[in-house]
Amino acid sequence: INDLMKQLGLKGPEPEKPAATGAGPDGSGPPGSSYATASSGEYGDILDLIASVEAAGGYDVVNRGKIPGLSAMTIAGARQAAMGTGGSGAMGRYQQMPQYVLTRAKSIGLNPDTDLFSPENQDKLAILLINGAGYKDWKAGKLTTEKFAYRLAGTWRGLPEGPSNLTYQDQHASGNKAHTTWDKVMGVLSGSKTSGSVASGQYSAGPIGSGVGKSNAVQYITGDVNYKGDGRQFYYDLADHGLPSNYHDHIAFATIADKEVAKKKLRAAGIEIGSEYKGRERSPGYHGKNLAFDVPGGQWGGGPNDPITQAHYKGSVRVRKILGIGAYLKGGRVLKPTLATLAEKGQEFVLDNDTTRN
Repeated sequence: INDLMKQLGLKGPEPEKPAATGAGPDGSGPPGSSYATASSGEYGDILDLIASVEAAGGYDVVNRGKIPGLSAMTIAGARQAAMGTGGSGAMGRYQQMPQYVLTRAKSIGLNPDTDLFSPENQDKLAILLINGAGYKDWKAGKLTTEKFAYRLAGTWRGLPEGPSNLTYQDQHASGNKAHTTWDKVMGVLSGSKTSGSVASGQYSAGPIGSGVGKSNAVQYITGDVNYKGDGRQFYYDLADHGLPSNYHDHIAFATIADKEVAKKKLRAAGIEIGSEYKGRERSPGYHGKNLAFDVPGGQWGGGPNDPITQAHYKGSVRVRKILGIGAYLKGGRVLKPTLATLAEKGQEFVLDNDTTRN
């Protein structure tokens, strides 16, 4: 029949498109869907990217395996079931953390006791976090693709935070690992932004743009109590960087070439370079990738048992000035802190666009 219709110039029926593995005819549905639900709309590509590194098994996945029927339970019921499996209790296609999921559900109008942890609602919960990472500003051209990707990595640790292809570098970095590459993330986001579909878009492979001065640094940690960073990759740390026994500045870069240029600048100013790569090859952070070095505070005066002085702080200021690492200050009048809904780092308070007014 098809051959006859072809001879007569008639259009035959469209071939049926294969559904995603384990999914319904629309390419969605639990438990093993390879694609986000149709209702996810323009967010679909980003949701699929996140799921590919967090829960490739679909909507019924938990941190340590699967719970058949998880997506058919109420949100509260799914949370309880996930918490009983051990591990972190991360649940669903986007690995929602149980300590946040009820509040997040209520914030988008869902009742955790009656609404299901369905594929559609899981997508909605993830979209809440994507928007919180600056999706709308990114779509409007007010936020770079690199910065948006970096923010997503703070929530979903399977995504790399930058060209180093490392997971988001904070106190939980040693327990996580990125499961895709920065180039892959940039390609997906470039396609999603322009057409709403996955594409191998182009992007600038330069520094990810820390928003801190004119430096190529992607991470700066200091013992200088006066430093105002972004609280993520640029920040003051007392315990590991600000004590008499360990005062130093840690600086990391996207490439080895950037690191070497920075070392040359500091040495030209008579500043000593300390720990770098040797002896730290197994480190899970930037040191283990040969992308970071430390500037020891001992050169600013005093010994390991002497108190920290203004000389130490002035030394750190000097390092920042030479490398172009400025203060990360966003304008706005603080109204009140709110519980974080980004970056699964445990309970914390953040100041974001919803808590400041220009």
